Amino acid sequence: MSDPLRLDGHVDFPIDDDNAHFSIALARSGGINASVVTIQAQPTRRGGDKTPVLAELERQYANVTDYVERNADTVRLVYSPAELVEAKDEGKFAIILGYQNVAPFDTAPGPEALDLWVDRGVRQFAFAFIGTNWWAESARAYPFVSEHIDYEGLSAQGIAAVKRLNERGVIVDVSQLSTRAVDATLDHSSAPVLASHTGFRSIVDVPRNLTDDNVRRIAAGGGLLNVVAFASYLGTRLPQRRDEVIELWREYGLTPPQTAADFSTVNNPETEFWDDDKFWTFLHRWHVILDLDHPVQSVQDLVTSIDRGVELAGIDHIGIASDFNHGGGVSDWINASQANNVSQGLLDRGYSSDDLNKLWGGNYLKLWQAVTAVGTNN
Repeated sequence: MSDPLRLDGHVDFPIDDDNAHFSIALARSGGINASVVTIQAQPTRRGGDKTPVLAELERQYANVTDYVERNADTVRLVYSPAELVEAKDEGKFAIILGYQNVAPFDTAPGPEALDLWVDRGVRQFAFAFIGTNWWAESARAYPFVSEHIDYEGLSAQGIAAVKRLNERGVIVDVSQLSTRAVDATLDHSSAPVLASHTGFRSIVDVPRNLTDDNVRRIAAGGGLLNVVAFASYLGTRLPQRRDEVIELWREYGLTPPQTAADFSTVNNPETEFWDDDKFWTFLHRWHVILDLDHPVQSVQDLVTSIDRGVELAGIDHIGIASDFNHGGGVSDWINASQANNVSQGLLDRGYSSDDLNKLWGGNYLKLWQAVTAVGTNN
């Protein structure tokens, strides 16, 4: 009998073997045999030149596909649920290609703009990242990088894109969307949807985490929520960092944050008019204060959030994601080799081996099969 599927539901590019947080070698040593690897367009200033972002997307895509080609004996890029199972049974590490952020697409594209990426193998698609764009409202709008669009969560182009992804059997990922954008996606999707790396607002009240209503709706539609090992979405270090953040805001002439949500975003309207150097320097200094590379939350906090997800959505609708290479990780799952600590933490909390099989990939496989079936029937 082959090993059970152990899938990390969201890892950002890169996947090279020298990476400190995620590589295939590290993942294998932690018992992981599959991962969704996401290429993403970085946020850029509203109205700015998108050419460098598009070039970086091409570089990311080429590097992933080149890596798989060089390591074809041990790694496989998979395009269907059946291929995911085949790769596992062959003993190969399976990579599912994800895409995030349509901001560099043309000003008002139709849904055919995403066909390029689906044709190239993307099987999980997220419309937004930091910054609202022409398709979808972001959970972290950030005026500096957001388009001025008047729509309720999703634009007409975004709604058309949801339907196009349904037709093509591609998973729609709502993790980075605002609450009303999640609702709009659920209103218009004929297939179950995914939150590829998320937390719960009832644990940490920040816009990037999902509301209980969002969670219940996703589950009711057959969808999946991967609880993310991103420390700031599992707990807060505001008591230790509050004064430093307030001082930084004041130094830059901004109204100091008042709530946990304010501390987690840069939504101050004044920042829209800053120059590039001022904004990115400010953002860097804020991230240094938050000290994201040294998380104070642990596997126990991650399991507590998984508990909350299971309570809201049921064991059949929860998965696990590290978000490695983009600030993911908790103190005892700081790189992919430590994934077994998560499994042990779940077992210690009373989860069964069958539960682990669901959380670590079985539920993802079922979701992908359901989404593919909708595409086949269109």
